[in-house]
Amino acid sequence: MSEKTVIDEQIEMLVALMKEEGPMTNTEISLYFAGAGVTGKSSRSNIISTAFKRGITRRKKVKGSNCYEYRLAYRYPKFGISYEETPRNMRPKEDIVEKCKRSSNVWQFDQLLKSARGGHAPQEISL
Repeated sequence: MSEKTVIDEQIEMLVALMKEEGPMTNTEISLYFAGAGVTGKSSRSNIISTAFKRGITRRKKVKGSNCYEYRLAYRYPKFGISYEETPRNMRPKEDIVEKCKRSSNVWQFDQLLKSARGGHAPQEISL
């Protein structure tokens, strides 16, 4: 059996709050969770963004401010926008081996040896 994670419980709290209160801005949601004992602004923002990415809420930019208004997606299916997995939203797929190679001094030295020897470096150096 899979147990509910902390973020799942907090999202349930958010859904219950929005059922009771209706549309809310991210500032109001953040203040609610601060009062509920969720410490750290990044934790509160994570709750809001996770609910948006899972399709539980929809959002719309509030004119004249730098915040969003959130509403429950099942109650307001045509409100604002929903999260879409677009190339702009996706994290770039990075190969960890290639990333480590680029920062490795040994690999860079090996590349210098390859270029100095005409495109190939011996696998073993015998003395």
